[in-house]
Order: sequence, then structure tokens, then C-alpha cells
Amino acid sequence: MTELLRASVYDSTLFFKNAKKTPERTVTCFELELYISGEGSSVVDGLLYPHQKGRFLVGRPGMKRYSLNRFVCYCLHFTADESISTYLNELPTVFFVSDFELYERLFQEIIRLFDSEGPHSFLLKSKVYALLDLVIKDADQKTQQKKAGVKIPPELLNRAMQFIDENYERNISLEDIAKHIRFSPIYFHNAFTTYFGKTPHACLTEKRLDTAKILLLTTDKPISEIIEVCGFSSHSYFDYTFKKAFGITPSAFRKQRYILQ
Repeated sequence: MTELLRASVYDSTLFFKNAKKTPERTVTCFELELYISGEGSSVVDGLLYPHQKGRFLVGRPGMKRYSLNRFVCYCLHFTADESISTYLNELPTVFFVSDFELYERLFQEIIRLFDSEGPHSFLLKSKVYALLDLVIKDADQKTQQKKAGVKIPPELLNRAMQFIDENYERNISLEDIAKHIRFSPIYFHNAFTTYFGKTPHACLTEKRLDTAKILLLTTDKPISEIIEVCGFSSHSYFDYTFKKAFGITPSAFRKQRYILQ
């Protein structure tokens, strides 16, 4: 490692208010990002990667990238010597972390040390090396493929996740998602669940709920319209699912917006 340039929690809306797309840029250093929420997407060298909680992105010098819609992530920017660059250049651009809480603790400690002791702190660098060691082990392609447990390439599973991200407002089924990547529903379901750690239905519901939360807090759309926009089948099912996930009804959640203003 040569120099630590940035360690922070990045919220795109603080820099690009009302922007649905950030300007395209060329990456000039290594950029590690751990996504906290399931909002938005990153486009890297022309490939779209929907953001999901626990997804990790490895940006490398020379990449072209931009982002779509609002997102929040932990980020770490640094330059690296040849020995570290060799490892980082062999990593996949995105992967899902094995232990989100462990990564989150490391990022939070790195950010705290960066802010309090500066970029040259030996303790800070030791934490960064611990993170890099974890990333290199977790992102190993063989580990990722073994994690899938079946012979569906990770890029097709990611394409299925993208299909969910782009069609959540429709009444899509397991069969629709599996058909999109041309696999049988049962085979696809098992592979997807093993690879992502949650079922296609759970990911679809999570995307719908995340979108509903944003609309409840940032718009005055009637709840009946939000239900339709987010793809829920009925008002009662929306209320049940929302309360089960967040411990509060959609109406009560929206009232918090006015309390906080």
C-alpha cells in the first residue's frame, strides 16, 4: 500500500442532489465499496451491477464507472504498490461478502482511525491490511463458484438479480426469473439461494420494500399508489410484509418523516 486517500460513508445524494445518474469518470486509484442499502446501481466498464446490501465492489485504476439513483456505501480509496496491485487486479469486480457485520466493523474502525489519527497511522494501515486479506479470501473466484454449489455461472446469477432489480414493480414469478437466464425454476432457485444467501422471492420482496420506504419518506404519493408501483398484490399483504420487516406499519413509518422535519 502506498497511500490512503479516503475512508468514509458515502451518500450519493450529498454530492449529486436530485441526480439520477452521476457523471461518468475514470477510476484513478483502488476503490473498495461495501453497499449498505439495496438502492441504485453501479455501471462499471459498461456492465450494470444493482446495489444490494452486502455487495462489495472493487474499483481499479482505468475503469470507467458511474452510478444510477441514490445509494449509500462504505468506501476506501488508496494507491497500492505492485505486490498488492497484483492481488487486487485478479479479483472480480463485484461479489457478496460472507459476513456483512465483520466487514462493517472493519470499515467503521478504518473510518474512525482515518479521521482521528490521519492516513499514515500504523494502526489504521493494519486494519486496512486485515480488510484486504478478508477481501482477497472472500472474493476468490473458486470460492465464489464453490459457494454457488451448482454449475450456473455467477454472471448469470447476477443477471437474474438485475432482472429482479429492473422488474420488481411487475407481477413476476420464479419461473419468469429462471426463464430470463434459461434454467429450470427448481435448479435456478437452489443455485440462486446458495449463491446470494437468500431466495429469489426474498430478494424481490426486499427490493420492493426498499423502494416503498424511499417513496414513503420522499414523496406524497398515496399508499395505494406506492403499493401498485412497488408490485405488491394487495394493501393487506403490503402492510403485513412491511411491518414484519421493519416492526412498524407503512402509515406510521411515513409519519416519522414529518416528526423529523
